[in-house]
Amino acid sequence: VRDRRSLIVTLLGGCGPEPQAPSPIINPHPYEFTKLKITVEPGSRVQGIKVDSLLNVGNIGCAPHEGWPSGASITKQVNTPEKVNKAGTDQWVATVVVDRFLPDKCEWRAGGYWIHFMHDDDVLSILARSKNELEQIDVLRVTCTFNDPHGLTPVCLNRDREATLKARHLQIFNATVEIVK
Repeated sequence: VRDRRSLIVTLLGGCGPEPQAPSPIINPHPYEFTKLKITVEPGSRVQGIKVDSLLNVGNIGCAPHEGWPSGASITKQVNTPEKVNKAGTDQWVATVVVDRFLPDKCEWRAGGYWIHFMHDDDVLSILARSKNELEQIDVLRVTCTFNDPHGLTPVCLNRDREATLKARHLQIFNATVEIVK
């Protein structure tokens, strides 16, 4: 009986408050920035752009682990709104803070961007792309859906899907995203 109690105590020893995912520390004096230029075709109904940077833990070893039986690392993604300015009739520039967090053992890394194409306070369409993908191409050309009659989430797809989306009679607009050097 004593061995069974010891086993139960050992197994339940991980119970208790859940360990917390690591949190980054804001850099009070950032000096590295990337600019994303976002252009939409005239007549798109887009009146504004919102951009969030997605940052992830680079060193998984800094994250605590879930208790038994999982043992999985507890991490979180940090989504940070970026400053966006209108640069022309159908063009916006987002200023992304690259060194937003102070260096630490978790090695926070920029994973990508969420770009929301807005009409008034409503999201017309959403584009999610990795930072690496945008760095490897000159201009990302996309076709974005909106007001889908089937209630599907309005998303932006690579421009080569434009004909398919038109054939399905979806409302669309074209946009480009590029890193300004």
